[in-house]
Amino acid sequence: MPNSLVTEGIAQAGGLLVSEHYGFAELVVLAKISQAKFHSRVRPGETLTYRVNADWIRADSAQISATAHVGDRLHGEVQLLYARLGEELSQK
Repeated sequence: MPNSLVTEGIAQAGGLLVSEHYGFAELVVLAKISQAKFHSRVRPGETLTYRVNADWIRADSAQISATAHVGDRLHGEVQLLYARLGEELSQK
């Protein structure tokens, strides 16, 4: 699996975590991939597990750190920044 798709999966999981904090009432978008480091390849048939933690969540943004594992093996580490679009922006 390409690392770009691993990053996409982590971004979606992180977006759900941040959106849950806002009660799914606000639009949350990926603003920045702050860091992404990959240590190995994911081969067909292997199962990826994402572990996502919110580093901080503010009124207008949030940062998450996540890891991707294949079994016990660390595959990648990613840090992402999300922006929360206010009510006036999400209705346009």
